[in-house]
Amino acid sequence: MRPADTLRVVQWTTGNIAREAVPTVLERPDMELVGAFAFSPSKVGVDIAELVGIDEPIGVTATDDIEALLALRPDCVVYSPLHFNVEEVERILRAGVNVVTSAEFLTGRTLPAGEQARVAAAAEAGAATIFGGGMNPGFSAVLTAVGAGISRDVRHVRVSESVDVSLFAGDKNFDLFGWGRPAGDPDHPTDLAHAIRFYEDGLEVLADLLGLSDYEIVFTPTFAHATEDLELPGRPIPKGTVAGIDIALEAVVDGVPRIEMHQRYVMGSAIEPAWTVEHGYRVDVLGDRTGVDRRARLPGRRARQSSSEPATRHPSRPRRPPSAHRRGDVLPRHADRCRSARRRHPGGLRGFARHPNLRRSPAAVGAPRRAGVIPVDGRVMNVAG
Repeated sequence: MRPADTLRVVQWTTGNIAREAVPTVLERPDMELVGAFAFSPSKVGVDIAELVGIDEPIGVTATDDIEALLALRPDCVVYSPLHFNVEEVERILRAGVNVVTSAEFLTGRTLPAGEQARVAAAAEAGAATIFGGGMNPGFSAVLTAVGAGISRDVRHVRVSESVDVSLFAGDKNFDLFGWGRPAGDPDHPTDLAHAIRFYEDGLEVLADLLGLSDYEIVFTPTFAHATEDLELPGRPIPKGTVAGIDIALEAVVDGVPRIEMHQRYVMGSAIEPAWTVEHGYRVDVLGDRTGVDRRARLPGRRARQSSSEPATRHPSRPRRPPSAHRRGDVLPRHADRCRSARRRHPGGLRGFARHPNLRRSPAAVGAPRRAGVIPVDGRVMNVAG
């Protein structure tokens, strides 16, 4: 018998994320799984344990009846379909049920016109909340902001994800990326920008954590091509077509890049140009040291370097001198420094970020701080974003 204050949880869809979420809910003494939603008619009436790979039945069967699930009076829905459906989310929130989601939602900024406001209005009407998560975009932005916290006068922050995705080439998350499209396809960059528009939410979260405002988002795609026919499970790629995708999203202020979120995905090593991948995440911060040991790193293995292409740089962009980044402090620093900055500059951190008194000579600029790679299990990375 569970205590009265146990949180009642409904799992929405039964795919890869449910395989992680359902066992976690079952393990928690403060949570109870009370229902599950399934799109496929073949899954309706099936015990959720069977659908997510648990050996013993748990007595909760999947349904496609939304009203029946809401009638269970859950405290929270773990909403994890491949794509965000605003009508479903509105219905859940208006019923007073909180939502935790991994489906293309962090801030709602990149939802189609008007949908962010609809979600907000539904949450207010139901006195409910919605939290968007995932590794990338999502927690990678939070970890990057934490990593930048050991530096002062931060001028540029970059978080990179680079993965060989050939082991899960057929994953539906990649359907709209344009694998196998002809080299030089003029419409590919536009289609890719639409497919990854949700990544801009992650850039917005990181910019907000670092106190950066009034920036322009710049999208730069680069493609690599297969040097041979690639017979990959679920996604064969002909020779000469797209088999590598490199994406840079930058927050640019007055023509100067301040934050970059960089993704690099390859379908194996038979591509041209030959790109380096680190199978994880890397954070690089250009700023001055504090009293913290300059050798401090985020937990993880040491990043590999390629002699032909440093892993810390975008392949198409030349290195800027430190003075080119010298536009004040992007980062609201440790709490005591923040309070001191507010006293000196009443305009607040966003105003103080580009305060002219913070522009110093190039000689005063310290070496960049660098962090290590945060290794990621391929399967977990695959389902998280």
